[in-house]
Amino acid sequence: MSLTEPNAAIGLATEFQDAVTEQSSEKVIEYPVLFVSHGAPSLFQETDQPAHKFMVKVRECLEIVGMPSEVVIISAHWENEHFTVTMSDRLTTVHDFAGFPPHLYEFQYPAKGSMPLSEHVLDCLNEFGLGGAVDPLRGLDHGAWVPLSVMLPDANVPVVQLSLQAGLDPGKHYQLGRALQSLQKAGVFVICSGGLTHNLGRIAIGRQSVDKFAQAFSDWANDTLKLEKEEMRQRRLQSFHTAPVRLDGYA
Repeated sequence: MSLTEPNAAIGLATEFQDAVTEQSSEKVIEYPVLFVSHGAPSLFQETDQPAHKFMVKVRECLEIVGMPSEVVIISAHWENEHFTVTMSDRLTTVHDFAGFPPHLYEFQYPAKGSMPLSEHVLDCLNEFGLGGAVDPLRGLDHGAWVPLSVMLPDANVPVVQLSLQAGLDPGKHYQLGRALQSLQKAGVFVICSGGLTHNLGRIAIGRQSVDKFAQAFSDWANDTLKLEKEEMRQRRLQSFHTAPVRLDGYA
């Protein structure tokens, strides 16, 4: 289902809520890992955008099933030599963009950090042999605070941001996903933020239809994630460079 389809935001958010209900026990609310497209830094104000509507519906679902006690968020805008976590009681709002209206640079998302959760994430990484590092000065980039400001607008849930690893090795990042599974069992809400495609040169402001290259890659990703056998999913994801229009989608 595409967010551009009528009522898609409601349908996808309902699937999210159903997954929470199915996976949770009486003791722990287990949230499915959520991938969101955070769009431009202004998305948190653009209430007519499909991605914004979806995040609002997710917030409404969380109000029904129970708000998370902690969040780990991974943004495509933070790459480091090693997988790195924020390590601070208070996270600054990073305005890592240029050319937008002045008021966007004044926006603050006063998120609380959680050093115990940061340590927990590091333990998960070490358990899978991935290693990890900490950054006590790093705040939340717009890939993190844009979706959080819509889904958790009160900024009252402790947040830890986790970086990608420079080089974007598919095998290591697949292992990263496996390493973070235990966080779900502990009731931590894991959010991944970015975009399946990111060819800014192909964006046409005001166009209602989805570009063919973006739809082709989206279909490939959707088909891959629905494969029942893990080894088949892993094989395709680790060779994503062979997927249709991959270079066109990311160039």
